Amino acid sequence: MGTYDHQTKAGNAGDVVKHPALIAVLEGLLAEHEGPFRYADAFAGRWESILLEGAGWADGIGVFVARWHGANPDVQSWHRQWRAAAGARYPGSTQLAERLLAKHGGYQIRAFEIVDAYAASLRQGLGEAAVFTRSATPSDWTDWRPDLLFIDPPGLRSARRPDDPLLEDLLDLAEGLPNVLLWLPLA
Repeated sequence: MGTYDHQTKAGNAGDVVKHPALIAVLEGLLAEHEGPFRYADAFAGRWESILLEGAGWADGIGVFVARWHGANPDVQSWHRQWRAAAGARYPGSTQLAERLLAKHGGYQIRAFEIVDAYAASLRQGLGEAAVFTRSATPSDWTDWRPDLLFIDPPGLRSARRPDDPLLEDLLDLAEGLPNVLLWLPLA
């Protein structure tokens, strides 16, 4: 997967849209859901990242904090979970989902991540059984069907990024599932 590093991207402009959207989708689904909620993250990344001086957060959550004065409850929920400052901890998507699911009752999470260090970070928050150090496949949903699948790949396959998934692979991963949030990279 090339040189993609969640640590340098944490809190970037994409997260300003993606993370409140994830919270809004989960809140909407949880409002009508009965029983344990199953959440899967196909490209989980880190459990949390340390915001690095001069990294992507400065143009993302750093700008957001300076300018946002809205009252959207999903944005507020997301905003309460971090501080925009070098050295601060910024939660990954899986941690944001887990915090919200824990407030609503029973849940199960499966997080898929191929980078060993990121998977180790996830295990610190979720435990061993919930983290898979491999790519998610459609067969993962045969005996365990998520109520929401979150797909946030580091990139799409191109001549420059030959190890990233094809869009068709992502769509195959989502096929037949009741709820999927697919976040596609622009570059």
